[in-house]
Amino acid sequence: MNLELYNYFDLLKDFNNPIYYSIALGTILFAFLYINHYRFYLPSKKQHLLEKKELKLKNLELEIKKNQLEYDHLKVFADLSDTDPNAIIRMYKDGKIFYKNICANEIFGNIHSLDELLPGYEDSLIGIIENGSGIQDKLKWEQKYFMYYLRGVSSLEIAQITFFDLTAKTISAKKLSYQRNKYKSLSLYLQNNLEKEKQRIGMELHDNICQDLYMIKLKIFNSLKDGVDYRNNICEIDSFLDDTLSELKSIMFDLRPKIMGDHGLFSVVQTLVNNISKAKRITGTTDYNGEIQKFDPDSNIYIFRIIQESLNNIIKHSEATEFNIQFIYSENYLTIIVSDNGHGFDTNIINYTHSNGLMNMSERVKALNGSMSINSSINGTFLKLKIPYKL
Repeated sequence: MNLELYNYFDLLKDFNNPIYYSIALGTILFAFLYINHYRFYLPSKKQHLLEKKELKLKNLELEIKKNQLEYDHLKVFADLSDTDPNAIIRMYKDGKIFYKNICANEIFGNIHSLDELLPGYEDSLIGIIENGSGIQDKLKWEQKYFMYYLRGVSSLEIAQITFFDLTAKTISAKKLSYQRNKYKSLSLYLQNNLEKEKQRIGMELHDNICQDLYMIKLKIFNSLKDGVDYRNNICEIDSFLDDTLSELKSIMFDLRPKIMGDHGLFSVVQTLVNNISKAKRITGTTDYNGEIQKFDPDSNIYIFRIIQESLNNIIKHSEATEFNIQFIYSENYLTIIVSDNGHGFDTNIINYTHSNGLMNMSERVKALNGSMSINSSINGTFLKLKIPYKL
C-alpha cells in the first residue's frame, strides 16, 4: 500500500505526466473563453443592445415628430378652414364627422355623419381615404346649390369635403332661362296679336268699308239710271260715306293715334274710351288731377298701348258694365288708375307668367322705368301705373 502511494507521488513529480498537460490545456481554454466572454462578447452584446435602444429611441422620436407634424398640419389646416368662405367638413373612415368650419355649421347645421349629407358614399369612404382619391359632384341642400369635392387624406386617415356655393350662379342661370322663355312667349304673343290685328283690319275693310263702297257704287249707278230717285240716292251715298270715313278713322286710330302729337295723351285716351263706350255698350269715363305734363312721342305710344291692353282685358274677361281711367299728374310722376266693376280674378293664381297680356303691360312699364300693381276682387279690378316724366 505504501509502495503504491509512493509510486503515485512520483508520478505527480514528473512534469511529463499527461494530467499536467490536460490541466494546462483546460486552464488555457478557460482563460481564452473567459477573456473572450468579458473582453469581446459582453461588450459586443452591450453595444448591440445600446444600438438597438438608440434605434428604438430614434424611431420613437421620428414617430413623435411625425405625429407633431401631422398635428401642426391639421391645426394650421383647421385654422385656415375656419376663415375659408367655403363650407368644409372632415370625417373619419366610418363617416363620423369630427369637424365643420363656421360656414359649414351655418349651412348644414347639426349633422353628424356623411350619410346624412351624401347618402351612399359611406361604403366607399375607406377606399377613398386609403387611396387618397377624390370625387366631385353637385348637391342641392334646402334652397342652396353646391359643387363639392370629397377627397381622402391617407396620411391622416380622414376625408374632407369642400363645398363651393353655386346658388347665385344657378339662380342667375335659371332666371336667364326664365327670361328667355318669357320673352319667347311674349314674342309669340305679340306675333299672334299682330296676326289677329291684321285679320281684324282685313275683316273690317272687307265687311264694312268694302260693303259700304259697293253700296255707294250701286247707288251712283242707280242714280245715273233713274233720275227720279237721284236725290234719295245722293243722301244715302252721303250717309254711307260718313260711315265709311268713321270706320277708317277708327281703324287708323287703333293703328297709331294721329292726334297724339296734337292733343296729348289724355285727349287720345278720352277718344279711345268714347269709342269703346259706343262700340261695346259699356260705360267708360276719364278724368285727371293736376297740371297735365307731356311725354315724348314714343313714351306716349307705350303708355297708350298699356291702357289699350288693360281695356281689352276689361272687355274680354271682366264682364264689367262700367270702367274709369284717372290721370294724376304730380311733380315727378304720372299715376294712372284703371278701375272697373267686373267680377275680378285671383291675383295669386293668375300672375304675369300666366297672362301674356299682363306680361306685355308689365314689360312696357319696365321699359318706362315705372311700376305697376294690380288689386282684384269680386267687386272689380284696380290697376295702378306709376310712370316718371324723366326716363
